[in-house]
Amino acid sequence: MQIWVSAEFLRFHGYWDSRSGRLAKKEVSRPLVLLNHAEEIVQHSESQAYLADAIININRAVDLRLAQIEKIYSIRKMTHLSPLKEWDRLEKLGIIRKTFISELNRIRNHIEHRDAKPPGKKAVLTYIDFCWYFIKSTNSICASSIDAIIFENYLDQASVYLQPVIGKTWRFELSGNLPEKSVAYVETEGFIRLARAKIEKGFDKEAKRLAVLEKAKENNQSVVFLGHDEPYNTNHLYWRGVPELSQTQTVDVLRRYFEID
Repeated sequence: MQIWVSAEFLRFHGYWDSRSGRLAKKEVSRPLVLLNHAEEIVQHSESQAYLADAIININRAVDLRLAQIEKIYSIRKMTHLSPLKEWDRLEKLGIIRKTFISELNRIRNHIEHRDAKPPGKKAVLTYIDFCWYFIKSTNSICASSIDAIIFENYLDQASVYLQPVIGKTWRFELSGNLPEKSVAYVETEGFIRLARAKIEKGFDKEAKRLAVLEKAKENNQSVVFLGHDEPYNTNHLYWRGVPELSQTQTVDVLRRYFEID
């Protein structure tokens, strides 16, 4: 049997449940060290040579942070974001604002390859400010990655537990409880299909229920329980599964992943 669950949970309140360490503190702080050096250069002198050096260091700081994000999350290899270019991918996921980075890169290239004049001191300080906010806003996703996210709708007493498996090809596992209206047995617009779905009926004991869930997980199957007893909500279905996401749904899930911090 095939099962679909509503993607409405992506609009629920979400928060991370657990995280894993990624980069060491020294690595995380390195882009800010480069940025601080750029600011020191500007404050020392307003000569074109110093301003050009500052722009190059600002760009180095941004490039290093982008490389750190790529090292952890393999965004360039996400087939879901094809055929977008690197900066477009990052903007699609809400990690960067492409206009700022593109302009900074253009100025750096003109300085290095065309011997162009750098912007004035005020403009350079503005770039430093933009870069500072970018680095600060991405410190947490470089220091650690989210292992699990909980989406909750307190009004409906509904919740979904999402576990990403980060790598060259991202995949996700879902489990949770939703109102019966949020589970369908035919393809439905706005719903997510669970791979190799399996339905189990009438489990009275929590131990039996958990055993079925674990077995389904081992077999890469989905499971829905019908016939509920306390403490379960009688109007809800409890399930676990591997979602088969469309490209749009994958991007939506990834955006929520990077929004939650």
